[in-house]
Amino acid sequence: MAGTSDESATFTHLAEHPPSPDERILRALEQELASQAGEKLPGQARFYPWRLSSRQARVWVSLGSAALMLGLGSLGAISRGMNRATASALLVALAGGLGLCFLFLPSAAPGPTRSARSSRQMLVLLVALLTLAYAWLTIAGFDPLSAVLSAPGRAGVVRCGLHVLLSGSLCLLALLLPWRHSDPFSPRLLGGLVGALAGYASMLTIDAACASTEGFHVLLSHASAVVVFGLCGALVGRRWLSP
Repeated sequence: MAGTSDESATFTHLAEHPPSPDERILRALEQELASQAGEKLPGQARFYPWRLSSRQARVWVSLGSAALMLGLGSLGAISRGMNRATASALLVALAGGLGLCFLFLPSAAPGPTRSARSSRQMLVLLVALLTLAYAWLTIAGFDPLSAVLSAPGRAGVVRCGLHVLLSGSLCLLALLLPWRHSDPFSPRLLGGLVGALAGYASMLTIDAACASTEGFHVLLSHASAVVVFGLCGALVGRRWLSP
């Protein structure tokens, strides 16, 4: 009975205090997994005729593809006719969205060394703060909810929402596609960050093409893109980015 009691106590202690591997072993394992992910991405040949074995090459392919997709997503605004001021605002918005991707993606993308989970979390928080700042600077006031739900109000929300959905989806696809099976550490977090970046870039482009400063309209059909695409990126990233 004493032996059984001792074994029970041992199992209870192990359950409450699981052994932790040596930090040096974890670092070596992480570097090995990252180097394997960087050397060859399974299934990559089905998408590209060349091998994107370089992390830098994948970063540039992501950014270049995102620029192209955001431009295509803005064709709806261009087709409606724009004056010089609107065209300039759209170019500034495209540059702002791509600039944010250019600043954040290289530091968060998988590579020879692990991208710290905490740094990715900080980048997600920074995108959220930038979105709040955008909403605070853009919104001039809130109309009565009845006016927002009226036919003209709904039409504006739907029109801008479809624009954001198109451009954000294309941008998310462009940013994620080159990184398949490349992140064994925190793929869901990386996918959420990439999704938030795609949503932020699409939010800026629709803001350049839409003059509305009404609060419900801005929140529902502009700023919500960051949250929506961040969640979509986290869901997709779990499957797409995991080895």
